[in-house]
Amino acid sequence: MSVRIELLPVAADTPQEPRREVVQAGSQVEIVAPTGMVGQLHVQGFEIFSTTTTQRELRFRADDPGTYVVEADETGQQLVVLEVLPVSSD
Repeated sequence: MSVRIELLPVAADTPQEPRREVVQAGSQVEIVAPTGMVGQLHVQGFEIFSTTTTQRELRFRADDPGTYVVEADETGQQLVVLEVLPVSSD
């Protein structure tokens, strides 16, 4: 399964709650940074970084169930809480 998450522009000085996304373990996740975002995206727990000025898309396979945070590394602002659900054995 493939999941695309497009981030919305946010002002660094305007605190806001991160949005929540849920995917199944094994999903291919693509996170797209908004145009004009500076710095890196960081997926805590997967330890994946992307320089948004040269690469607006960050792709990875969400293999491990758990809760992960996607943040703007420069400001520490949490953008997305990504919940990876285990694959059901039904």
